[in-house]
Amino acid sequence: MRYNHFKKIVPSFIIDWYHMAMPFLGALIYRFPSKKIKVIGITGTNGKSTTAELTAMALKGAGFKVGLLSSLKFEIAGKSRPNLLKMTMPGRMAIQKILRKAVNAGCDYMVLEVTSEGIKQRRHLFIDFELAVITFWEVSGIIIHRKGAIRVFPLWTS
Repeated sequence: MRYNHFKKIVPSFIIDWYHMAMPFLGALIYRFPSKKIKVIGITGTNGKSTTAELTAMALKGAGFKVGLLSSLKFEIAGKSRPNLLKMTMPGRMAIQKILRKAVNAGCDYMVLEVTSEGIKQRRHLFIDFELAVITFWEVSGIIIHRKGAIRVFPLWTS
């Protein structure tokens, strides 16, 4: 069964509930790891990967242990592997698992590349962000994900 067909037959409130429940379940299973590490979220239309890489490099240069989750790679405390998931922001369980690994490795900071699609699907919920960075916001990006972007915008400005 294709996802689009599934979306047509399942009431939207169930899909919304799923998108709320999964990040909570992931955070619960991995014991809310973002409460034990400083998380920096980087979002925007362009420049997310570059900004995430530069931020991680600056923090490492300052002597901190750093984790990085970007469209290019996953890195925890100097150990890196390419991101082969074909998605910038992995599913809710995966993000919490990576955060837990970073905490267990003794990382001080985790730099997350946060996409508008990830925000729309609420993958960022139950992550305590220390800092949020918007690199560049293009009108077309807001139009494509209008509902998710507008709902989330107060989070970025608070």
